[in-house]
Amino acid sequence: MNQISRFFPALRVHSWGGLGSQLFTAQLILKLKHRSPRRKIKVILHTAGVTRREAEFDFKTLGVKVKQIEDFYFRDKKSRGEVSFDEFQTGFFYLIKQLGLLILRKFHFIISADDEEHFALLRTWTFMIRGHYTQLAIEKDIVRELYELVSSQEKVLSRDEYKIIIHCRLGDLLKLSQKSPIDALRLDTLLENLNVSPQAVLVVTDSTFDEFMEYSTRTRILNNCQYGNFSSFETLQKCIFAQDFIGTGAKLSLWAAIFRYFLMNMNTYLPEDLIWIKNTGLKAIWY
Repeated sequence: MNQISRFFPALRVHSWGGLGSQLFTAQLILKLKHRSPRRKIKVILHTAGVTRREAEFDFKTLGVKVKQIEDFYFRDKKSRGEVSFDEFQTGFFYLIKQLGLLILRKFHFIISADDEEHFALLRTWTFMIRGHYTQLAIEKDIVRELYELVSSQEKVLSRDEYKIIIHCRLGDLLKLSQKSPIDALRLDTLLENLNVSPQAVLVVTDSTFDEFMEYSTRTRILNNCQYGNFSSFETLQKCIFAQDFIGTGAKLSLWAAIFRYFLMNMNTYLPEDLIWIKNTGLKAIWY
């Protein structure tokens, strides 16, 4: 397969989301390169999302080509019940497109590769992979290789003096109706059970201080913890090297937990909402 792959067009791997999502894409690419070293790969980075997403991980360090698609935009919603001919036409072509995608997926020209079962559908003629890639089996060698790339893209920080670091992604989750951040009282209960002083806890978040205070207003401990807003890479490094780390529902929390467990044999507190990741090989303390 490796010899034949050289004559095929580049395999297009699509990626959406922030650094956490991009690291899952990077993990997939490393798995692909281990399986088919000669296969040409091109990463398609999408800016689409609730907020505009920028490329943070440098995929060129993986030896692949990169293209960024500017597909983040706002649409003015028309009133319900008002359907123009243009919308009808768009809907018709959408159905045709979906039918075409269904056929391409059936014959494995396009796959999702979200887990090992779908990754096994990869064929020599597969030309596109689309998905979130979060449930692929985690391999220690690939985790180590990925961590070396992450470390080369950001200066490794020294260990913090805080006993506990919490990664609390808020950001656009504060504005979404279909998704919300983890309940602040849930984190507060965990901190109470751990019998920790607020001064010994650093909360790293992507939101402003005022937004964090509003989010944690009903809590006794969390509301009095130390606060920090850092870049994605700085946040990841702080979480990795924390004495004790509490993650929430963000993919960046998962990657901190993965690096800690597979490379440093350090455990992480993760919410039971993420317990599905146990199937990949990650172990954690669930709350």
